[in-house]
Amino acid sequence: MAVKDNAQCNFCNFSPDSLSHIYFECDKIKQLWNSIQNVLNDLLETDNEILEITESLVICGYTGGESLKHTVNFLLLVTKYYIYCSYWTNKRPRFDVFRTKI
Repeated sequence: MAVKDNAQCNFCNFSPDSLSHIYFECDKIKQLWNSIQNVLNDLLETDNEILEITESLVICGYTGGESLKHTVNFLLLVTKYYIYCSYWTNKRPRFDVFRTKI
């Protein structure tokens, strides 16, 4: 792991680093979360529930329906770990790559 030369986001090289930015606000990360949201909503379709991935959901987890609570929270946790690994290896997170890892 190397020391960074600047305080800019590794993904967008525009905004300053912060936990909120790295895990939710960055446009590159929003693309990943939108894809994850689509997958989760396909899973939740049988429960007639629509899930919107918000910063609160990313940070605190899913507290909704018992039938999918563990699955949704596991997917959120694995996604956050993928973002973390991508950040420290200077690789932009991509949904197609993420899918091959889970």
